[in-house]
Amino acid sequence: MNLKNKLSTALLLALSAAGTASAGVLNVPLHMQEHSNWCWAASATMILQYHGRPLAQCTFVNKAFNINYACGNSTFYWNSPANQGNWNYYVDDHMNYYWGGMRFYQQNGYLSQADLQYRINANKPFIMSWRWSNGGGHDVVVKGYSGSYVYFNDPWDGSYTRTYASTVSAPDRHWEDVLVQY
Repeated sequence: MNLKNKLSTALLLALSAAGTASAGVLNVPLHMQEHSNWCWAASATMILQYHGRPLAQCTFVNKAFNINYACGNSTFYWNSPANQGNWNYYVDDHMNYYWGGMRFYQQNGYLSQADLQYRINANKPFIMSWRWSNGGGHDVVVKGYSGSYVYFNDPWDGSYTRTYASTVSAPDRHWEDVLVQY
């Protein structure tokens, strides 16, 4: 191969790599949360199903809270032990229990835009937590990106996009932590 062909091949490879780095959206199934505080369970089951491990939200909740009545119960009162929020540093233990191979871990803070893109390009959607300015929080799944936009599966609001900057920080919220795969 002459120098001109080598340079042309190298240029084509570089351009194709740059093209794949600018966008990627994974086909993560959307699960709406089945109860008012189950965003964490719905987000976890989206990730598990994406990786071929479908699981009911109530099964995940039963395991997380060491209870046996979350399945088949559609009328929890607001403060029921089965209808409570959960923190990602607990959710990772239960994700690891059901995964059986790949490991998940909780990381404080937000991911850089480059790290977010790296994880999506590696077929590793992840759970992120927003902390609301007025208290409380909400888990969503990050399933993709395109340029400066981030694609979400939100178990409360459905699928949508936001800019990376407004994902990290907005007047009503900030990115608190993530639950990612090793």
